[in-house]
Amino acid sequence: MTWSRLLDLLGEALEAAPDFAHTEDDLTDVLLSAEGALEDFDDATAEGVRAAIRAYARTGEWPDLSAEEQTCLRYRLSIAGDYAAFLAEASKNPRLHIGQPEVEEEDLLEWILCDMWRDYGFPLLRDLIESFARGREGIEDDEGGEGEDPFDEDETN
Repeated sequence: MTWSRLLDLLGEALEAAPDFAHTEDDLTDVLLSAEGALEDFDDATAEGVRAAIRAYARTGEWPDLSAEEQTCLRYRLSIAGDYAAFLAEASKNPRLHIGQPEVEEEDLLEWILCDMWRDYGFPLLRDLIESFARGREGIEDDEGGEGEDPFDEDETN
């Protein structure tokens, strides 16, 4: 097993996974609606998503999931793919001494999608959603004529 193979497996899993059931705008509104809303959303779907990951790792087929579980699963797959891409590339550099994983494919999928999620994947998701919301607010300000463009070329320094 190699990090590059894990990246391939995650790509296959993402390709086979159900589509997002929510738009990014709708999801951002829900997840930022109250303090802890994102954590509550993730907690409510965690058991079903973990069971689906275990089933997929063993069978190569995704079980039926609720709309919320589908959304959380796709976020996990996407973020895990970013981590796997980093590890695959970093492991090619002999100065970094990053070895290849010595576990079965199923166990490695579960590790990156389940075990790493709450400490590494979830904080990144929270940051991405908050960043998306800030960017969306900036776009709305620009459309409404409010706010300044920090890159306006008409201003001289």
